[in-house]
Amino acid sequence: MPSNLPKACCTASSSLFAIANAAIGCGLGLIVSDKLNKNARQTVALSAIAAGLAATVPLLIDLVSEQVTGPNTDRGLRNRLRSIREDSGFSDEVEVA
Repeated sequence: MPSNLPKACCTASSSLFAIANAAIGCGLGLIVSDKLNKNARQTVALSAIAAGLAATVPLLIDLVSEQVTGPNTDRGLRNRLRSIREDSGFSDEVEVA
C-alpha cells in the first residue's frame, strides 16, 4: 500500500482484501469437502468464490491506478503541476487586494 494514503483507507482496503481472500478460501474448501451433496457444494462454493473475486477486483483496480497515476509517478507530478498552474489559490469569493 502507498504510504501517502490515510491510515484508515489502508486499514479498510487490507480488511476487505482479507475478507475477499477468506471467501475464496471457503469456496475452495467447500469444493473439496464431502459434507454437502455435490450440487449444493458446488453452488455454495462458486457463490463464495464469485463474492471474493467481486470484492477483490475493485481493490486491485485501485492499487493499479494508484501505481499509474499516483502522486509519485510522472503522470501524477504533471497533474499536480498543471493544477498548481491553473489554480490561483484564491476562491472566487475572496477579494484580492
